[in-house]
Amino acid sequence: MRIRSRTLDDRTVPYECLSGGAKEQLGILARLAGAALVAKEDAVPVLIDDALGFTDPERLAKMGEVFDTIGADGQVIVLTCSPTRYGGVKGAHRIDLDAIQ
Repeated sequence: MRIRSRTLDDRTVPYECLSGGAKEQLGILARLAGAALVAKEDAVPVLIDDALGFTDPERLAKMGEVFDTIGADGQVIVLTCSPTRYGGVKGAHRIDLDAIQ
């Protein structure tokens, strides 16, 4: 699977012309879609490693909604050194590794 472009409001932009944040978001959405295709009956866990560093606050909130939707039936594991980036994920179970050492 390869992303070639993004179309929004009848305007198509080639992938290589997208912002870093848009590329990050599309990459995550592609991984989540791939996981859904692989496991049609049961959800498979998806691991996200410190992504969305180039994503603006408005889109971070929207990606939080995506994680909440996917997390309702599956498992999304996010590793990050910037937990505030994922503050929009309402249903998250957060584990602070520094706190358990």
